[in-house]
Amino acid sequence: MLEKLLYPRLYSHIEAKQYYQKAVWMLRKDIHNSDQELVTCSILLDLYKSFDTVDHQKLLEKLEKQYGIRGLPWKLHENYLANRTRFENTEGIQS
Repeated sequence: MLEKLLYPRLYSHIEAKQYYQKAVWMLRKDIHNSDQELVTCSILLDLYKSFDTVDHQKLLEKLEKQYGIRGLPWKLHENYLANRTRFENTEGIQS
């Protein structure tokens, strides 16, 4: 439920600041700045496990310093990320 409340606000903030366009531009710039003048045929991004691999403290710092997320919205993200564990139950087997 918290995600459904935060997502529209965070998305509109990121969209207003044009962070997506900047990220795509930086990626494109990195691809074209090849020293060997090679052609890039494809780029594959696998974001499936991104939440598991992100350092939550670094993410919170980036939200505050780079994206300007402060105050209550930042505290909500901090609380959401604090002591999170993932639990799955498949066919009676718990992990």
